[in-house]
Amino acid sequence: VAPGADSDVKAITYQNIGATQWKLGQFENAVTSFRNSLHIRLIQQQQHQSQLIDIAHSFQNLGLALLLVEKLDEAIASLDQAFEMYGSIAQSEPKHAKNTRILDIAHRISFMGCAIGKTKIADEKALKYHRFALQLKYEYFCTDITTTSSAKTIRISLMEIGQLNENLLDYENALNTYHTALNLVQKQQLSEENDSVIIERGELLFKIGLLNKKKGNLSEAFNFFHDAAFAYAEAGLPHDNEYMHSLMESMKK
Repeated sequence: VAPGADSDVKAITYQNIGATQWKLGQFENAVTSFRNSLHIRLIQQQQHQSQLIDIAHSFQNLGLALLLVEKLDEAIASLDQAFEMYGSIAQSEPKHAKNTRILDIAHRISFMGCAIGKTKIADEKALKYHRFALQLKYEYFCTDITTTSSAKTIRISLMEIGQLNENLLDYENALNTYHTALNLVQKQQLSEENDSVIIERGELLFKIGLLNKKKGNLSEAFNFFHDAAFAYAEAGLPHDNEYMHSLMESMKK
């Protein structure tokens, strides 16, 4: 980066260098570049020359890169800074449907939640991120959650929340979340009959069946397994498909 370059140009350049290093698998170098970018952004903030959203992006990128080099405590601290800033920005945004900044923040927080969830050490924090992202998605789509794009992004958050509740052994909340996602899939299937939606319905029925089995509700579990098998067959999945194989094994045990 040229020594005499404008500070904003420097911050963006370090950010771009970090992104390129990330793509090349040079994660330690990416961490250094993202640190440099964040350092400049924080100096700008002291001089009232930086937007909060730019600082949040810098904390997010640094946190995600730190996860990849397994500096977990520092990574989560950085992601928490990004989360708090994104939350402040979202709260200050106009509350009307189709505010694209709200949706962008929701996607970024979801992505951070997924990254933290993969570490298997901070499920409660990942759950907090996904719940807030879901809230923002509902704000963005308002009541219009029946279109393909809106329903899908809502369901992605619900599936992540359900899985994290499972990890935390909170089976009741996991069941409620999966049922909410299932209702959305079934509504979408009424207007859009395609194999991917049917398979997703089968996957949710299977997950609900497994949870009922864990809770000892064997007859309910079998009914959901049966419905899942019917959905997979309706989608034309062969018997040796991984979904069908997992289902058959669960029904045997």
